[in-house]
Amino acid sequence: TDLNSSDQFAWMNGHAELAGEGIVEAMEILLCMTSGTDREASILSVRTLKALFRHVGHGCFSQTALGLLSAGAKELCRVIENEHDPDALAEMREALEEFER
Repeated sequence: TDLNSSDQFAWMNGHAELAGEGIVEAMEILLCMTSGTDREASILSVRTLKALFRHVGHGCFSQTALGLLSAGAKELCRVIENEHDPDALAEMREALEEFER
């Protein structure tokens, strides 16, 4: 599922999957992984959140999905307070900047 794919089918599939019920499961997994102890999984999760956040103002998501993404941004703020890895912090801040745009 890729919201940014240049392939029309993948792009449509990504929006259909993540604009509907798929966002509930995706956010649950991403938030668990973001605050987890596996550095690589955490950074990849934050990058995925950043890609989702990039689409917040595009009308891609339902109100429920927007609420979940907003909760994701709040969780990311909480995680940042305890993060010491400079690479992870940079990724997290970039993701929040995408959400705030």
